[in-house]
Amino acid sequence: MAKNKTKNSNEKAVIWGRVSTVYQELESQVNEMIGYAINDGYSRDNLVIIKSKGASAIKQNELYKQEVEELLTTLDSDTNIKSVYVWEVSRLARVELPFYHMKEYFVTHKVNLIVKTPEIHLLKEDGTVDLTQELILNVMVTLAKQEMEIKQKRFARGKARNKAEGKYNGGRIKLGYKLDETKHFVINPDTVDLVRRIFTAYVNSEKSVGGIFKELVDLGIYHPNPNVTKGNKQMNAILKDRAYIGENGYPQIITHELFEKAQAKLATHPKRHKTTEIYYCHSILKDGDTGYTFIADRGSTSYCMNIGPKKYCLSINPCDVLCWFTASYLYNNMLSTDRKTNTTEYTERIEENRTKISSKNEKIEELKKQIDRAIEMNIVQPVHFSTEKMNAVIERVEKEIAKIQKEVTDLLTDNARMEEFLRGEDKYLNFSMNEMTDEMKKEIIGKVIEKIIVTPIGEHEYKLQVINKIGYIDNSYWTYVASSQGAKLRLVDARGAGVDFTDYVKQNRRFTRKRYGKKRK
Repeated sequence: MAKNKTKNSNEKAVIWGRVSTVYQELESQVNEMIGYAINDGYSRDNLVIIKSKGASAIKQNELYKQEVEELLTTLDSDTNIKSVYVWEVSRLARVELPFYHMKEYFVTHKVNLIVKTPEIHLLKEDGTVDLTQELILNVMVTLAKQEMEIKQKRFARGKARNKAEGKYNGGRIKLGYKLDETKHFVINPDTVDLVRRIFTAYVNSEKSVGGIFKELVDLGIYHPNPNVTKGNKQMNAILKDRAYIGENGYPQIITHELFEKAQAKLATHPKRHKTTEIYYCHSILKDGDTGYTFIADRGSTSYCMNIGPKKYCLSINPCDVLCWFTASYLYNNMLSTDRKTNTTEYTERIEENRTKISSKNEKIEELKKQIDRAIEMNIVQPVHFSTEKMNAVIERVEKEIAKIQKEVTDLLTDNARMEEFLRGEDKYLNFSMNEMTDEMKKEIIGKVIEKIIVTPIGEHEYKLQVINKIGYIDNSYWTYVASSQGAKLRLVDARGAGVDFTDYVKQNRRFTRKRYGKKRK
């Protein structure tokens, strides 16, 4: 390729390198794209390098969404960026919705997307979309997504097969077992007696679960899981695990009679009190590194994350304020968009979707019959139609069924949203935001917010990023700073400008510190 004319001195480009786990591949990828950009006329000093590495292809969906947000934030912060270079389409788009939002951003802001393999330039030299190149890109993205779905299905089937066969699937090996040379679970003679001792001591003595844990640790014969802080949780997990009676492919260690006695005794334990209060961030406040969920702490009006070495708490009041403030904005944005859609169009689309769903369900039934015929042929004519051939047919058909089922699910979801609109179930339009009950607000939050990611950025300082469900591109985030005078909360935009919400939190706090669960009067 001939070198293009030199770009203006202030024009920049982003080199976006994405791989799974191999560092050498990432560096090689980035270096080749740098050469590609320089050949297009960019100077080396005007290249912004973004590298992403560390998760397998199967586990990259959430990581990819975060990377798209990071990329768009970078573009927002520097209007001189005119191009984004990526290595190949399969690295670019594992998840369709974030990709199409990103593509829309490129088109709107006239940022050219340049893919090296296969060679694709989204925009022409005049900044308009190259429709042929866009079509190729969309097809490649769809194929990449389907390839990932097939890998995920195959991975899930493999895990299920390993589980049924008593073969190792990864993760921590249960107490009392070890792996043989074929990666199958076998009884570990060094720890099997400890398992039997735990069950026997619990059933035949008055000792509590926590007491048994302490005794075994003090004797030096039980080494607790460092990622679980409370000993009774570890003992409870062992006492409830049906693997020890030979289920899920594990060799049997204890008798069914002893196991059932343990379950009966566990059932007599008093149940943990469950609060009836509504917490807006319940189940959606997540640690950015581990993915663990923060839990409302009854003693201090805080959401706490206490797993292994990570132990920190955020006050419920500012978290719930930012959660509801963001949700109300997103919800109004969603409704205003829906109001622009013609009701007749929704009605026609619903009927069209129903026809498609009916047709796809008929296709699924036909495919299931193909599986039945393959099994029957293998039984009747095993010589001409071997088990290997039967399994190949079943695997191919199951992939096709899974694909169609996903399409049906998408159509049903689309219809549910449109039917809700037509039924007038955007009932909350009749209320002002201040008139809504906590139940109403929690329901709205569930409609628009997927999760809130918490990342420590300094001593007692955290960044909170709201991930929404409606595809709205938002590069703002919140900062939370704990202090002796109470938490300070700020909303920060992509350019770093912020609005202080600390006084707003004080005016709208839902819980007092001394009496947990009681609303402020």
